Amino acid sequence: MKLVITDANDFETHAAPELVRDVEQVLAAMPLHVKLSDQANHTDRLIFSPVGANAYIGEQLRARGWAENSSCYHSHKGEAV
Repeated sequence: MKLVITDANDFETHAAPELVRDVEQVLAAMPLHVKLSDQANHTDRLIFSPVGANAYIGEQLRARGWAENSSCYHSHKGEAV
């Protein structure tokens, strides 16, 4: 997947440097998550699946030692804030 990162909330300024690196690496390796639409007249179309994407991102960050529901800002691996 190609990434174009726009830092709308100063993420790279305030986030732990390891999180910035890990998020960039996880997103770069993420496969495209799609599902069939369940909207009337569009059931044969593929649409983006944010549920699948979020699950993948969470799994990959946890595998790198990030705690569930930890703060992005000034966080430490393995420690929920």
